[in-house]
Amino acid sequence: MFMKTRPKFTEPEIELFNNADLDAAKVDFDKLHKRVVAGKQLTELEKTFFCKYIPTFLPNSKAEDFPECADFRFKTTYIWYWQDLTGGIKYFKPVSLTTEDLSSFDLDEVKQNPAKYKREVGAQEAQADLAYLESEAHSWYKKMQASNPGDSLYCAKVETDEQIRQLDEQPEFKNDFYMKGTIKYRLIKRGIILQSKYAYLMMKEEVEKLDKADLFFTLNGIDIELTECTILHILFRHYSALTKKYNTGKSFHNTDFHYRKLPEQLRSMLKKIEDSGLYKNDSVAKISINYNGVPYCIRTGDVLQRQVAGQTMPFVRIQTFYPVEDLDELNTLKTDYKVVSLSGGLELFSKK
Repeated sequence: MFMKTRPKFTEPEIELFNNADLDAAKVDFDKLHKRVVAGKQLTELEKTFFCKYIPTFLPNSKAEDFPECADFRFKTTYIWYWQDLTGGIKYFKPVSLTTEDLSSFDLDEVKQNPAKYKREVGAQEAQADLAYLESEAHSWYKKMQASNPGDSLYCAKVETDEQIRQLDEQPEFKNDFYMKGTIKYRLIKRGIILQSKYAYLMMKEEVEKLDKADLFFTLNGIDIELTECTILHILFRHYSALTKKYNTGKSFHNTDFHYRKLPEQLRSMLKKIEDSGLYKNDSVAKISINYNGVPYCIRTGDVLQRQVAGQTMPFVRIQTFYPVEDLDELNTLKTDYKVVSLSGGLELFSKK
C-alpha cells in the first residue's frame, strides 16, 4: 500500500521525467513525429521517447491520441497504481512541467524534493485509471492464453500461470473455495497479470537495444545464451518483491543487479570467471558466485547444439539467476565449496 505521503519517487517513476537537453530532444521528437504522421513504425525505445515528450512538445495532445503510445500509457499507469488496485487510498502522479520549467530542470532535485514534483490524483481520475488497468488485465490475459509455444508471449503465459497457481496454493484460498470469489483474490490475480505485461514490455525494450551476440557468453568453451524468456522469468520472478501480495517462495534481487543491465552484468561476471582460469573443466550447469557479500546462482539447462559458420557448436541456455537464500543450498556452498576472490566485489564458489 502507498503511504499517505510518499517520501520519494521510485526508479521507474524517476525515469518518466523528461531529463534530456530540450533542444536536442525537440529535434529527435520532431523526426519521430513526422514518422508517426507518415505511418512508419517506431522501435519500442523510440515509442517511449516520443510518448514521453508529447506533453512538452505537443501540449494540446495526449499520449492516448496516438496508437504508438498504447504500451507507454499502460506502463506509466501501472507504475502509479501497482501498489494498490483497490482505489481506496491516495495516489500521486508527477506534475506537468512546462518547457520553461524543463529548461532549468534538475533530476537530482526531483529525487531530493519529490513533493514539489507530484500531485495527488483525484478520485474520478483514479477510478478511470483503475478501470483502464482492469480492462488491460483482461485483454492481456486473453492474448497470453492464445499464444503459441516458442513465442516469448507464451513464456509470459507460462510465468503468469505459475504465479496464479502459487496464489491458488496459498492456504487462505486453497482451503476455502469461496475465497477465490472475493475482491481480494481478484485484485491479487489482476496484479499478477498486470505485472506480467509490464515485465514483458520491459524485456522487449531491453532486448531491442542488444545485438544477438550480446545475449551469448562463453565459459569453459561452451556458449551460454540468455534468452528473452529467461530475462522475462528473472524480471517477473526475482524482481519487484513488493508487488507480490503472497508468498512466492522465491528470492529477490537487490540493487546490485539492475534490471536494465542484466545482460551486460552477467557478461562481465562470466568473463571475469573465464579469464581467471579457476573454473576450468567445472560444470556450467550451476555457477555459484558471491557478489558484494550476497551469494547468487546461475543455472543453465541441457547442452544443445547449434550451427555456427558450418560447424556444430555446443551451447546451453540460462534458465534462471537468483540470490541464494535456501538454507540447504547455502549449507552446500559452505561445506562443498571454497570462496575465491576475483575483482570488483565478485567471488567465485569453486569446488573443494
